[in-house]
Amino acid sequence: MKYVSTRGGDAVTLDEALAAGIAKDGGLFVPAPLPEFTLGDFEDATSIHEVAEVLLNPFFEGSELAPHLEEIISETLSFPIPLTELSVAIGDLHMLELFHGPTAAFKDIGASFLAACLSRLHLDRSIPLTILVATSGDTNNVLSLAVQGSFDDCQALVKEAMADPDLNTRHRFSSANSINIGRLLPQCTYYAHASLARYRESGQKPSFIVPTGNLGNGLALLLCKKMGLPVADVILATNENRVIGDYLESGEWLPAESKATLASAMDVGNPSNMERVLALFVDAGSLHRLVRAVSVSDQHIEEEIREGNADFGFAICPHTATACHVYRHLSDEERRMKDWIVVATAHPAKFEQIVEPLTGQVLVLPDPLRAILDRPVHAVRINPDLASFQMALEEGFGLDAGSSAGDK
Repeated sequence: MKYVSTRGGDAVTLDEALAAGIAKDGGLFVPAPLPEFTLGDFEDATSIHEVAEVLLNPFFEGSELAPHLEEIISETLSFPIPLTELSVAIGDLHMLELFHGPTAAFKDIGASFLAACLSRLHLDRSIPLTILVATSGDTNNVLSLAVQGSFDDCQALVKEAMADPDLNTRHRFSSANSINIGRLLPQCTYYAHASLARYRESGQKPSFIVPTGNLGNGLALLLCKKMGLPVADVILATNENRVIGDYLESGEWLPAESKATLASAMDVGNPSNMERVLALFVDAGSLHRLVRAVSVSDQHIEEEIREGNADFGFAICPHTATACHVYRHLSDEERRMKDWIVVATAHPAKFEQIVEPLTGQVLVLPDPLRAILDRPVHAVRINPDLASFQMALEEGFGLDAGSSAGDK
């Protein structure tokens, strides 16, 4: 299996793609060719570990990690990912719960997978890898830089730093965002398992509603559909940052300044993974046949948190609320005729200041998340430009302009 840049650069191996994060030409790596599966390929795969191994095997062909794939999957999928049936008046509805990992968010799956891969690669250890992550604020790192701007500013800065030859040579950058193919591949596994489980039980391909911002989670589902997994309709639920929906309607990709919303992790005006989407699905017309996008306002998020708590008997986070709102406003016929799965991306206790007043409940933090949040927070504030980033990086790692990253 080879991985090529969305901008046409040379093909590389999986190992090179994982370590580099992004291609030398600034593009994102995509597998070439994308594997194709039949249901028969998964005949003997029932557990999520077994499904993941079948699904990921082709992506690891030729990689030094191939002999370790089973243990990488075991480390990654070490916590429950339940598919919970919900009681609704019309049709069949399940919730795919992706928030049972250590930080109570769906990113735990991709992040742990990438870490398991990088820890096993035989890289040149004389210059350690420096992992760059653009985040909306809930990631704990050795050096935390609070970028004075939006997530899009932060993400653009990460890409600019990784594309800078001198800075990259000094620090050997890689990324743990979904711009790294190592974050994207494991996200396909829970969609593959959930779709197969529902298809085997009902005989019907399930349809999914996925909250999405930077488009990694949504793209993972689209990849499953493209690879032949039993996925019917795909709806991307966004907040008021509706750039994806606008593209599907107009055919013009027009990134915009992001808006702050209650579903803050989805506040993205220029989703990175759209570059992969455009490379894999060619144009808005072909993509429009595969996916819909629905924008959900803050007002509707609040309404759904209240109504969802009353209907389901438990609280949901603002991001999950976007998906539940989209489902609630489907036509009766569409809910009756199709088997639906809404995707829950984070534990509501991560957003207690929003959720508790709306539900009237005191939310209990999961123990692993409580342990993380009890740690002291340290951050260095910087402007969203490369010079400020470089200065903070050198000072944070105790380097001066003439020292080597190998001295860290």
